[in-house]
Amino acid sequence: MSTAAADPAAIVQAGSARFTVLTDDVIRMEDGRWTDEPTFAFINRKLDVPRYHVERNGSTVTITTKALKLEYDQGTKTAFSPSNLRVTMGDVVWTPKPEGVGDANKGNLLGTVRTLDGVDGWLDLDCANQDRYDLHCTYGLLSTQGYTVVDDTNRPRFTAPPEHMQAMGIGWYERPQVDEASDEECAAVKVEERRGCGEDSIVPLDCLGRGCCYDEDPESGPSCWYVPTRSHATRDWYFIGHGSPDGIDYKGTLKAMSKMMGKIPLLPRYAYGGWYSRYWSWSDVELRDIVKEYEERDIPLDVLVIDMNWHPSFEKERAMNASRDQAHQPKGWTGYTWDRTLFPSPSKFLQYIDRRGLSTTLNLHPAGGIEPWEDTYPDVATEMGIDPASGKFVPFKPSDPHNMFAWFNITLAKREVEGVDFWWLDWQQGETWMKQPDVNPTFWLNHLFWSKPHFSKSGMESGTPETRRRPILFGRWGGLGNHRYALGFSGDVNPSWASLKFQVQFTLTAANVLFSYWSHDLGGHLKPCPAEMYTRWIQWGAFSPCMRPHSSKEFGNDRRIWVYPNTYYDIMRTFMRRRAELVPYIYSQGRRAYDDGLALLRPMYYQDPQEDKAYEYGKGQYYFGDDMLVAPVTAPVDNTTGLAEKKIWIPPSSIFYEVGWGIGVKGPAELTWTYDLSEMPVFARVGQVIPTVGGMRADSQCKGPQGSIRTSNVLPSCLGLTFYAGGIMTETDTEGFGGVYEDDGWSQGYEDGAFAYTNVSYSSGVEGYAIIISPPGTAKSPAVLPFLPTERQYEIRVAGTWPPKAVSIGDRLIERADLGERCLADCWTYDGETLTLTVHLVDLRPLTEEMIVAITSLFTPATPLLRRGFPKLVSRAKKVKVLLDNQWGRNTTVYEEDYQSVIALSLQGIKLTYNPATAPQLVQEAIDTLLPNAIKEVQGLTKLPADVKSKALALLDVRPMPHHGDDDAQRKGPADALLTA
Repeated sequence: MSTAAADPAAIVQAGSARFTVLTDDVIRMEDGRWTDEPTFAFINRKLDVPRYHVERNGSTVTITTKALKLEYDQGTKTAFSPSNLRVTMGDVVWTPKPEGVGDANKGNLLGTVRTLDGVDGWLDLDCANQDRYDLHCTYGLLSTQGYTVVDDTNRPRFTAPPEHMQAMGIGWYERPQVDEASDEECAAVKVEERRGCGEDSIVPLDCLGRGCCYDEDPESGPSCWYVPTRSHATRDWYFIGHGSPDGIDYKGTLKAMSKMMGKIPLLPRYAYGGWYSRYWSWSDVELRDIVKEYEERDIPLDVLVIDMNWHPSFEKERAMNASRDQAHQPKGWTGYTWDRTLFPSPSKFLQYIDRRGLSTTLNLHPAGGIEPWEDTYPDVATEMGIDPASGKFVPFKPSDPHNMFAWFNITLAKREVEGVDFWWLDWQQGETWMKQPDVNPTFWLNHLFWSKPHFSKSGMESGTPETRRRPILFGRWGGLGNHRYALGFSGDVNPSWASLKFQVQFTLTAANVLFSYWSHDLGGHLKPCPAEMYTRWIQWGAFSPCMRPHSSKEFGNDRRIWVYPNTYYDIMRTFMRRRAELVPYIYSQGRRAYDDGLALLRPMYYQDPQEDKAYEYGKGQYYFGDDMLVAPVTAPVDNTTGLAEKKIWIPPSSIFYEVGWGIGVKGPAELTWTYDLSEMPVFARVGQVIPTVGGMRADSQCKGPQGSIRTSNVLPSCLGLTFYAGGIMTETDTEGFGGVYEDDGWSQGYEDGAFAYTNVSYSSGVEGYAIIISPPGTAKSPAVLPFLPTERQYEIRVAGTWPPKAVSIGDRLIERADLGERCLADCWTYDGETLTLTVHLVDLRPLTEEMIVAITSLFTPATPLLRRGFPKLVSRAKKVKVLLDNQWGRNTTVYEEDYQSVIALSLQGIKLTYNPATAPQLVQEAIDTLLPNAIKEVQGLTKLPADVKSKALALLDVRPMPHHGDDDAQRKGPADALLTA
């Protein structure tokens, strides 16, 4: 565990108070009892000591850093109060208020809660309004005020391992010594003098355990309050500023907090891929068949989740008799032994799953303890001093080290040795089990699981970081500090558009408490999800922390995408494959989260904290890592147009390329664009490289993954590198950098330097681009590390560019190939429909060699024509042609001759592919002539049904930006903010 005691040089003592200057804008403030031990929230205070100055003037102590000034009057005889403590940052002044830490939660950007179970739509994340103590509602570490204050008073502390846990190396916890308040002390406090102790939703146990007073139903004032007459009641607060008075720096705050509270872990690589889950009584052979179905359909899959029916669930007994076990839990809700009716040979089943390259997790509801029917009962009972012949169950006691030792090392270990990779800790049996103030079973069990030694297929592992398996737990949120134990299961929501919309916001606010990884039940849980809604949910899932469909045990409630009609299935399959293709980028951003405390999904205000629009749009769009911006569609399409409208904000000082539209957008800009069901607003930062798994596209030439099973669990043998140019990259000579992070994907070696970066740089000018791929290496050594392949193929894509005049690698020109033609050596292809150049480096190349790819364009790369949505024009025209073609044979028949411009527009992309020398003219013709004529043709089809006509015209309402004109005036239509000449 990290060093909890601060550097003595950072500490300033002032009477009963102690202040620790942790950074320029973070100060720990203690009064009464001090502690240097790690708490559940703060585990490391030994940071580089910032430059600061201390001035003592009489009883006043003033601490000044580059960012703030703290003033404290040590002559007072009361605990921290408005009269003796003040922190100033520029024009902002904070003092404690009667409510405790004061107005520190005003403007708070919110955090997260334990679960969304039962939620249909929105849940209030403002903890002051949340009266459910069991949600562990946690305010964010960020606020629009420019600071937050975290109250760490009396939070449980980590201690050395007790007996039984020493062999496992798991530390335990203890509560700080607190003098309980007497009835007389509490009665003496006037209502108007009550100072809040904890949140309004605090339970009596937690309140009284802090030495505070409690009134369940006060007429006014807080329900839990301090006794101010105590001369030095303990306080332990952290003032967390967000940068200097010159500007808010949310990113800096989160990085500092990740150093103090623990880093965001990098999950095993497979966790970023595709999951399958359903609450159902699946058998061995049925799950094998599902895996085969994924393989045959070429749908990515990396993790198989088996819900509670893996063990005997006694469903008939529970349904007929409401049977309870000896712990008075529903019989079969807890279980640790395979149901041999469904799984006749669990070890062979798990071996099969393992050979397919998949990882397995099993559901746990541990509250019932170990009952006599469990296969480990005799050993556990004997270990705990219970005669197995008595048939008495072994209670589940997470606060007892001996009990936990037996649970982990006898019961769970048996399943792990069989081949279970990790556990789904589905704790929902109450949050007061620990019977100790401020200690809840969710947080504590998460800590125990994360801290225990991990198991290989043959037994417990030990040794160096490179040989120890990386922890992973699938659980719930237990409070501040829980980000160290990823990933989260958000719970059983009702499928609705409101639930889908809220999941986006919910995931983003969790980043404010460093919780990067929420896994949601894609499609909702509690009932069947309509096809359109589920399709949008899958699209959001492809750009969420975890791609995991799930559903409840109900007939017809099935999230396998192939049970939906083909129209929806095809779209969902495309996005599931897109997720797998993006894993190298996603995994690289996972490393960024570990290094800098920035979650995979980041609110817009992280980058632009001074922009009001960042907060206004921040609930429905986000940065997906450093270089992508995503705005999921969370509403149904309009019945008339067949399109869904989406409002999107592009931040200032940035240029993004809309991947589907083929449009370059320069911020600041507010867009109102429409999307059909197959489309989703996804933007890539212009000029930056997006690493992908190569070989997954239909036009790929290199050898891709062997099917879609375990695609995410292995390093790609063909590395894809995609640049989005959009006619913008080369307006001036520019340079850019990017790359891909890689490690072995499973060990803890990444914490100790066992990783590699493949750096990719580009330079661009008026004639084309140069792309340089450097040998992978680390800061320690440029050598290729053992987990990397020795040689690779590459697939380099440049989207939004003209056909090239020449492409070379080193000093060697490579030849063009037609789309669909198989290349026997390095080649390049050009797709006129998407304006995309692909350089296929199919010859295997040693990773130790630097590669320089030079691309000379036929035409000026920076032309505005390349950023005016030509790919979308062609795509939409093809859809309109299908609509009109499908009228054949009906009373409303329209003829091919009636929509010649629609047909011509739908073919303009392939014409460009065939005739690259005329590319600018073809694009110009599509925009200036074919599109207006196509619209007129559809308008003139008098026999066309109104609903078909409205959909066709809506699809054609793209209206690319003209070459010239007032820029602001152009930001009102569907093609708002397109870059003009």
